[in-house]
Amino acid sequence: MTDIGRRLVAFPLHPRMSRMLVAAEHYGCVPSACLVAALLQDRSILVPTRESDVRNRRLDLVDDRDDSDILLMLRAFEWAADHNFRRDDCAPYGIHAAAARAADALYRQLLRTAKAQGLDLYDAQPPPENLYRAILTAFPDQVACRLGGGAGTNCAVVHGRRGTVSDRSVLGKHTLFVAAEIHEIGGRRGQVNVRLDRLTAIQPDWLKQQSPDAYTEGATIDFDAATKRVVGHEQIRYHDLIITSRPCTDIADDDAAELLARKVQDGVLVLKRWDARVEQWLARLALVATHCPELGVPPLVPDDRVALIAQVCHGARAYRDIKNREVWPTIRAWLSREQAAAVEAYAPERITLSNGRTPKVQYGDANGPTIALRIQELYDVQTVPAICMGRVTPVVHILAPNHRPVQVTNDLASFWATGYERAKKDLRGRYPKHEWR
Repeated sequence: MTDIGRRLVAFPLHPRMSRMLVAAEHYGCVPSACLVAALLQDRSILVPTRESDVRNRRLDLVDDRDDSDILLMLRAFEWAADHNFRRDDCAPYGIHAAAARAADALYRQLLRTAKAQGLDLYDAQPPPENLYRAILTAFPDQVACRLGGGAGTNCAVVHGRRGTVSDRSVLGKHTLFVAAEIHEIGGRRGQVNVRLDRLTAIQPDWLKQQSPDAYTEGATIDFDAATKRVVGHEQIRYHDLIITSRPCTDIADDDAAELLARKVQDGVLVLKRWDARVEQWLARLALVATHCPELGVPPLVPDDRVALIAQVCHGARAYRDIKNREVWPTIRAWLSREQAAAVEAYAPERITLSNGRTPKVQYGDANGPTIALRIQELYDVQTVPAICMGRVTPVVHILAPNHRPVQVTNDLASFWATGYERAKKDLRGRYPKHEWR
């Protein structure tokens, strides 16, 4: 346990609240933080109300400040304490007198505990911002930013959540804030929606000072699905939360190419000239790399494939720049002349059968390379030549005269011995003009 951890366990509070009290010593506001901790423990001392007169009286307690719901709770508590928690005095302000009295008892207990722990209880009315920073220390994972700015109620929350500001909040048009209370309210699949309450406005610099590892500033790039373009932004982020963002045109060619390549790899974009010929070549390369490692042909791992696509995309910023680009020269240039020759020799595009036929070999099947011929084209063939230095024998797809499969085999001799007569019996009546030996 750390030194801070040992100090936290002394307080009869949730670790968040204890952490706030320890941080409050640094900001010179331990008594105020003790009161905040007490007010946040049980039901709110502020009674929910839609009566405008009550709300306006309550807001008058904070001298028109609109940057913290918690500050309003503090001022409401002070009013209640100044009037000895009398119900008749508290009610016009929507203050729950009994809840405020209970918070006062806990507040005094926390002050005693803080004193016993050696915390400095000196509190010469520090500015509210000091207390706000202590509150942020307790809720670093509940920072939120309004979407679109202004006084909108929708916001983004740290860790990919979407949130809605409580209609009870007095927070004004502040964009960045921390929520001391958060409730999950459902959401679509893969998305968490929350309601945020007890809000306090904060400054980006506070995040930078308290959590430098989670705070980043700099240029980022993204793919705009609507325009199918790479776009740049100068952003300030806290974890995954975007605090500020403005367009940026200074995008490196390599970065743009890699992003476009990832979109191609994921199937979002399609290179029209990345065709069957290209896929067959890459499958041939993979076969030789696997079965003939001594030839030094490098295996093509997923990152290599992205790197190849990035070469094709280099210099582009939008899909329209790459969709018709030539691909084949880049693919062939991946290998040296000697390595390309090894692929041509040991994973040939065609093989020659004993009857003189030269069927095209199809690569990329999980069961290995294949050839496909009609029965009549296989007459006089007992075996299929092996490739990859004799280590791989293509599988034969034997076809009927209508090119539908009759049998798939890697043992032609067995087919002629047992399967051919059955196939001839089934097919000769339908195709009498074909040769049936």
